[in-house]
Amino acid sequence: MQLLKIFKILVLYFFLSLKIIFADAVKLTEEEKKWIELNKSKITIGLNEYPPLLFKNLEKPNEYEGLSVQY
Repeated sequence: MQLLKIFKILVLYFFLSLKIIFADAVKLTEEEKKWIELNKSKITIGLNEYPPLLFKNLEKPNEYEGLSVQY
């Protein structure tokens, strides 16, 4: 039973790490890099997509899809 629990955690970790491995690199301009250097202590990161609840439509970028849009 304990082995099955560990296996489930490892599988979950593997699939969650795939998103990080295949994520595109962020390309910043020099002006943006300077701003980040000056404002390091004020930066907060937030996610704008929560699949399958909410995510952007790739064909229509101004529209959202997902379970929460249907309600």
